[in-house]
Amino acid sequence: MDTPALSHEALVDELQRFWLHLQVERRLAVRTLAMYRDALVRLQRFGAAAPACAAGAVTGGRLLLTSYAAIRGADALAMTIGGQPVTGDLKVAAYDATSNLAVVLLPAARADSIAIAGQIVDRQAVWGVQLAQCRTLSDSRSAIDEWTQRPLGSLRLSDPIPSVAGAPVVDYLGRLAGISSGATTAIPAPTAAALIDLARRNVAAAQLMTVAEVARRENHVFGAVAVTADVPNATVKVTPLERWHWAELATSGTAPFNFAGAVGRYRLETSAPGLPSRTQEITILPGQTARVAIPLRTVAAGGGGQPAAAAKKGGMPKWVW
Repeated sequence: MDTPALSHEALVDELQRFWLHLQVERRLAVRTLAMYRDALVRLQRFGAAAPACAAGAVTGGRLLLTSYAAIRGADALAMTIGGQPVTGDLKVAAYDATSNLAVVLLPAARADSIAIAGQIVDRQAVWGVQLAQCRTLSDSRSAIDEWTQRPLGSLRLSDPIPSVAGAPVVDYLGRLAGISSGATTAIPAPTAAALIDLARRNVAAAQLMTVAEVARRENHVFGAVAVTADVPNATVKVTPLERWHWAELATSGTAPFNFAGAVGRYRLETSAPGLPSRTQEITILPGQTARVAIPLRTVAAGGGGQPAAAAKKGGMPKWVW
């Protein structure tokens, strides 16, 4: 059965209502982002040339909800909210590495706390925070294509929201719908309710941890390796091997090549055009930089053996397995 065509007057009225809806939706989103988008986190990690950027959303007055990836491997945190530095200790009140969520306790309660959305429906509009160079903020509109594998799973977004780990994704009423976990994915905020309850209990019991203590518990303390080769611009590929490693640690570049990552074993593959490639296993130790020299040309000429990382005092800590 064909749908009756709208009259000219009815079509104009429908378009006006839709335009009004978009204007209201946009005003609410702008107000929300102006309040919440400035909860920025800078993380220090061993071996990193500069602090990494992350974000979060203040909820429950003193709790900052973010992703576990946002604090993973950090030695220390520094935070600004609304452009103002947050002074005092920043402790982790609760985290769940599997669910990729973390709750950081702020030194003092704040009035600009965000409510968590109680209901999320497919196709609803959401806004995310973009952060360029750890300081330039903007927002980006998307929509929720699907909440996969409810009540856990993740939010799949229709349009990418280039952002940083832990950035808030809000609905048009200013409620927290999710925590960014990728350009087109977010962790559903309602799934954080149990972790927030645990965080409150831990705060009451004074059972808090520093980010460095969390990193040690999870084997996510960082170390580094500096790779050189006797062939200019040789290609270096690093592959993580431990069960506590994560996929984003895999990387490649050209020698001389510096890599910082979680402690443990990595496969190091070095190659150059016209020469046999070299593959070896290296071990990154916490807070140390190993130095590896790869003799591609020397070995090809018939000399030398497998290169070894420069010796460092101590061995793998007891908490690494």
